[in-house]
Amino acid sequence: MQTTRLAILVLVVVSTHRIGEVNAQGRYTIAHPTPRDEMRPLSSDRPDMTESAFSIDPGHVQLETDIASVTFSNEPGLRTRRIAVGTTNVRIGLTPRVDFQIVLTPFTHVRTDVPSQQPVRSSGFEDVVLRTKINLVGNDSGNVGIGLLPFISIPVGAPHVFRGQRVGMGLAIPMTFALPGDVGLGAMVQGEMLDGETQKYAYELLATLTASHSIVGDLAGFVEVASTAHFEDDYSVNFEVHGGLTYLVTPAFQMDCGVYSTVVGPGDDVFGFVGFVLRH
Repeated sequence: MQTTRLAILVLVVVSTHRIGEVNAQGRYTIAHPTPRDEMRPLSSDRPDMTESAFSIDPGHVQLETDIASVTFSNEPGLRTRRIAVGTTNVRIGLTPRVDFQIVLTPFTHVRTDVPSQQPVRSSGFEDVVLRTKINLVGNDSGNVGIGLLPFISIPVGAPHVFRGQRVGMGLAIPMTFALPGDVGLGAMVQGEMLDGETQKYAYELLATLTASHSIVGDLAGFVEVASTAHFEDDYSVNFEVHGGLTYLVTPAFQMDCGVYSTVVGPGDDVFGFVGFVLRH
């Protein structure tokens, strides 16, 4: 419990240490929101795995939601199907360069099939993740964006189903590059300490690379590769390929869909989703 409180305190301090500051390029804070006609173009941490380097405008709220997602995973003697509904990242703009985020998954259903046994079914809510996006470079101009994204996972999920026993924590460093030909390139490295299965903690290192481009009008697509190294008793490495579409319905509303697949090493065979981003 002390570890949980300390982790939350650190994240809150990081999130709020600049709330009262005035932007070098403006004068807006959570208490003095950015006028709508001065807001930056819509930017989100979905639908690819690579997080955005940009924070949202102060005084505004952005919902980034999986309407529904389904995961298929097959291992020797074990087949798992998972459906999650309403997974949402609630982002709150604090200052011109900082936003605070709460990630919630209100309902998940998992079915596990083992040969010659009855299927095992579990349902419930998952752990809560608290995050802070800190933009270092490129929020308002330039072809390069760099951010910091510290986060903690609070074990409050459904007992014995989706809840870890310990607080997890990590740090992501997302980067964004605007390339010639209207190509968007993103990259991210992330280190995480999470509740282990055989040890007190396990450790993961994630690296991603994504490219996006307009297809026609406000319809765009992305392709992404990702690799995760997992360290516990031993270590394992996987390689994933992702792809999807986004459609900007209005300047403040975007729909998306996508599919992730692990092609080498441990991981989900297929993860598919449909969702949206809504900014207020």
